[in-house]
Amino acid sequence: MNVSADTIRQATEAKSEIAEAAKLGTTSPYIAAPERALTCLVTDGAAAPSALAPHRAPGVTVVVWKQ
Repeated sequence: MNVSADTIRQATEAKSEIAEAAKLGTTSPYIAAPERALTCLVTDGAAAPSALAPHRAPGVTVVVWKQ
């Protein structure tokens, strides 16, 4: 996914996460914030509805970015 620096800055300020569909459900050694602090998740169009379901918690907006 090719995301501009401005998009990343805006997502960070809004407590958002940008993640490629392949990364959903995986772990990372780096944690920017606990998942419960997120207000928005942005991912690409390859994300399966079943992979997005756990992230559609109350107060979390899921945006599927299609090129």
